[in-house]
Amino acid sequence: MGLIYPYAGNFNGQQIMIKNRIVNRFFLCWYFSQVTVVYSTLERKCHSRLGYNNPDVFELFSCAWCYEHLFSIKPQRQLYASDRVALLYNPLKKLLISPDINNQTIINEVCSTVDNDECHRWKSCCVAANDCCRRQLSTPLGDKNETCGRTWDGWGCWDDTEPDKRVYLSCPLYLQYSLPIRQAVKTCHHNASWERRDGREWTNYQPCLKVDDLKTSIFVGLGCSICSILVLFPAIFIFIRYQGLRKQHRIRLHINLFLSLLLKEIAVACWDMLVTYERMTNIDTSSTVLAGNGAGCKILSFVKIYFKCASFTWMFCEGLFLHRLMSDAFSPPRSLIPFYIAGWTVPFTTTLIYAILRAVLANESCWSTSYGHFEWIFDVPNLIFLVHYDTPRIVHIRSKKVGVINRLIQLIIIGYVIGYAIVYKKGYQENDAVQSAVTTKLKGVVYVNQSQYPDITTSVWDVAEYVVPPQENNAFFVITNLIETPKQTIGICIEDPKVLGSNCTTSSQCPTGKVLPAGNGVLTGECNTTAGLCLIRAWCPVENGAAKAPDPPALLGSKDFTVFIKNNIQFPKFKVKRRNLPDNASDEFFQTCNYGSNSKDCPILRLETIVREAGENYAAMAKEGGVIEIQIQWNCNLDLSESECVPKYMFRRLDSSDYKISKGYNFRYAKYYKENDVEFRTLFKAYGIKFILSVTGEAGKFNFEPFMINVGSGLALLSIATVVCDIVVLYFLKARNLYKDKKYLQVVGDDAYKQLDGQNEEDKSE
Repeated sequence: MGLIYPYAGNFNGQQIMIKNRIVNRFFLCWYFSQVTVVYSTLERKCHSRLGYNNPDVFELFSCAWCYEHLFSIKPQRQLYASDRVALLYNPLKKLLISPDINNQTIINEVCSTVDNDECHRWKSCCVAANDCCRRQLSTPLGDKNETCGRTWDGWGCWDDTEPDKRVYLSCPLYLQYSLPIRQAVKTCHHNASWERRDGREWTNYQPCLKVDDLKTSIFVGLGCSICSILVLFPAIFIFIRYQGLRKQHRIRLHINLFLSLLLKEIAVACWDMLVTYERMTNIDTSSTVLAGNGAGCKILSFVKIYFKCASFTWMFCEGLFLHRLMSDAFSPPRSLIPFYIAGWTVPFTTTLIYAILRAVLANESCWSTSYGHFEWIFDVPNLIFLVHYDTPRIVHIRSKKVGVINRLIQLIIIGYVIGYAIVYKKGYQENDAVQSAVTTKLKGVVYVNQSQYPDITTSVWDVAEYVVPPQENNAFFVITNLIETPKQTIGICIEDPKVLGSNCTTSSQCPTGKVLPAGNGVLTGECNTTAGLCLIRAWCPVENGAAKAPDPPALLGSKDFTVFIKNNIQFPKFKVKRRNLPDNASDEFFQTCNYGSNSKDCPILRLETIVREAGENYAAMAKEGGVIEIQIQWNCNLDLSESECVPKYMFRRLDSSDYKISKGYNFRYAKYYKENDVEFRTLFKAYGIKFILSVTGEAGKFNFEPFMINVGSGLALLSIATVVCDIVVLYFLKARNLYKDKKYLQVVGDDAYKQLDGQNEEDKSE
C-alpha cells in the first residue's frame, strides 16, 4: 500500500506531527501496523543495512533508500529518505511518500522529481531489492554465529559468507556508468561480521563508480586489440601467400591459431566500442545496448566467447601436435582433419551449451555478467576427442656398432651429470647470496720535506689530514700528491691565463658580472693591460692552472699506510654469520699481522700491497691518482665446517693509466682561517687513490630438492642416446629399411588384426 499525505515537522526527529488530525490518526495506524507486525521466526524477515524487517516494510525501506543512494549527489534533489521511517520526504511540497512501486500514483509522484532515465534506474533498484528479499526468505537460514549473514546493502544482494573471505558482485546496471564486467567487493571478517565503516556495514563499490578509470581501461583494451590485429593480419597473409610455408602442417596449425586470435580481437574491439563504450557515454542508461538486451547484442557476446574459446583450443592443438612430433619424431601426424574438428567444433559446442543456459536461466545484460560456476563450461573445454593413440614399440637390435654408440653416449651423459653438474657445479646444494657490511680504519703518518716542496706549508700529515672525507660508504680516499695555493682572500686580481677568454687588450672584452667557463671568479669589467688579462673578483691569488702535479709525489710515504678492513657478512637462509677475522685472533695478532704472500687471512693491508696486487706501481699511480677496487669474495661450502668459510681478497684498477685526457683522480678542498679579522683560506688540489670495496659471493648447503632435480634432468638426457641410435639405425645402416618395417606398425581399425601374423583369437578380442 502506498500513501501520500501532508506533513510538517522534523522528519528525522523522534516525533512526527501531521497537519490534519484525521490524516494524523490514519497515518499512525497505518505506520505502526507496518512496523509492529511480529513474526514468530527470524526466517520471515529480510535483512538490510537498517536491520531486520518484515517483507512489506523492507520493500518500502529499501525503495526509499534506493532513491537516497542513487541520487544523493544530485543537484536540487527533492526527496529525502530516513533510517527511522520507511518514507520519502518532499520538503518543497511538505509531503511524505510511501514508496510503493506497485502503485502507479506513487511512481508518478517520485518520478516527477527525476528524469526518465533516473526513474528507470530507481525502479530497477527497487525490483532488485524485492528480489533480494525473496531470495533471503527462500534460502535456508544458516548459523548466524558462523557466517556473515545475507543482506541488502542498498545496491546489491549478498548471500551468507564464510569468515575471512571476500565475495564479489557484478556492478548493477542501475548505477550511473556501471559495467557488469566490473565487480563490487564485500569482506567478511574472521569474527563472522561484515566490514564496517562509520559504524555501518560497508561495501566497496569504487570499481563500479570510477568513470575515468573505466574509460581508460576501455581505451587501453581497445588499443591492445588494434595492435594485435595489426600484427596478426600480416602474419596470416605471409603464411597463406607463400606456398612453401602453407604446405607444412605446423604452419597450417599456426594459421588457424592466428585466425582464431584475430577474430577474437575483432570481436572484442566491436564489443568494446558498440556495447561497453556506448554504455559509458549514453546518459540514458535505460536505452543502452546492455539494458536493451537485444538479439544482436547477444549474438556479439556469443561470437566473442566462441572465438575466445577457439583460441585456447587451437593452443591445445598446437601443443598436441608438437607432443606427437617429440614422442614419435619419425612418424608425424599425416592428417590435420582431427585438429580442425577439435579446433573449431569443440569451442562452438561449449559456447552453444553456455548460451542455451544463459538464455533459459539468466537472459540479461547481453550475457556479460558472470554466471557463477557455469563459467567453467567455456573456460575449460571438456569435449576433446582423440581419434588415435600411439604406443611405443620395442625392437631389440643385435648390432655391436649401435650398442657401442648407445653405451658411449650414455656414459658421456652420466659423466656430465655426475662429474660436472652435480660434483663440480655442486648441483646437490641450495644456494644463498651474501649480505654484507664493511667498515675501514686507516693508520699512518707521512713527513713532507719542505725544502723539496716549498709550496706545501704542512710538513706532517696524519690520518686526519690525508683521508678526505673522513667516512664514505664502502670506500675511502687517500691523498698521495697535492698542489697548494696558500693565503687566498676575497679581492680583485687577474684571471689565470690558462682560462679560455681571460686574455684582453681593452676593458670591453671583460663584461661585468660574467663568469668565464672554468674561470675562478666574476669579471669586474676591467682589463689589466700590463698583464693582458681580465680582472676578476675571487679568492686571490688564483690557482696556477699551469702547475703540474709534483714528481715524485709529495706524499709518496703514504705507501706504508695500512687500512684495517672489517667485514661482517651473513647468509640469512642458513642463519650463518661470519667476519673476515680469524676465529682465534688476539690483540698480538693485529699488532704483527700484515696481508701479503705469507698471510692471506690478515685484514690489515698496506696501500702499496693493494696497488701491487692490482698490477700497478704505487709511485706512478700516486702522482695523479686513480681508482682501485678491493673485492672480498665469500664462496662457502657449508657442508664443511663453518670455520672454513673464509674470504678471498682480489684487487684491480678500475680506471686506466693510458688515458690521455682527465687522467687519474683529483679534487679541490680548502682550509679556512682568520688573521687580524681577515678571512683567508688555503686551497688544495688533492691527487690520490680512491679505494672502492665490494663484497660478493654465495654459500651452498646440501638440499634434497636441487639434487633430485639434477638427477631427474640427467635421466631425461639419457633419452638422447636413444634418439641418436634411432637416427643411425634408420638412416645410416645398410639394413635401415628392415629396421623401419620392424619399428613402425600401422594399425587401422579392427581389420588391422589380420596383418598381425601369429595372433590368436584371444589377442584379437583384447
